[in-house]
Amino acid sequence: MEDYQVLVNEFKVELALLKEDHRNKVIEIFKSVHEDFYYKPASSTGKYHNREDNLRHGLVYHTHRVFHYMVSTIRAAENPLFKEYRSELLTAALLHDIAKYDGKSPHTKKNHDSLGADIALQYGLGETIATIIRFHSGKWSTDYSRFDGISNELKALCWALHICDMHASCSYNTMIIED
Repeated sequence: MEDYQVLVNEFKVELALLKEDHRNKVIEIFKSVHEDFYYKPASSTGKYHNREDNLRHGLVYHTHRVFHYMVSTIRAAENPLFKEYRSELLTAALLHDIAKYDGKSPHTKKNHDSLGADIALQYGLGETIATIIRFHSGKWSTDYSRFDGISNELKALCWALHICDMHASCSYNTMIIED
């Protein structure tokens, strides 16, 4: 994104909760992401997200919600695994839809989960974050046939993001907006 600082400012609170290494790599990704991530709705068809997420900047609204649901999940679950992988879960929540648009099509990319995982790997975020992003769509993930091949611990992290993503997409989850 040409003016990546807009994204850095938009997610200032969220970035502050990441480990420094993860934060720096997310900022690098923000520098390269297509501006559609900032401007477009979360769903190009309007079918899979609430009303607000289907407006201009909807993907940003959705990403905020997913991130904050993940923060709440980590706190409420009292799961040592979630605490251990806190920054990885939060980083994956910020980046789970980073590849939804490529600037070439007005439609979201069906394989955005695997493309997002590839971006995470390309920027050195590691296999754990990449795997959480890869399978954030649950059984609808592009590479779901590979899901059985990962550890149960990693599956739990993937399901945590999937549940936060699904919850954030529900029609009853909106922020207050002006029409």
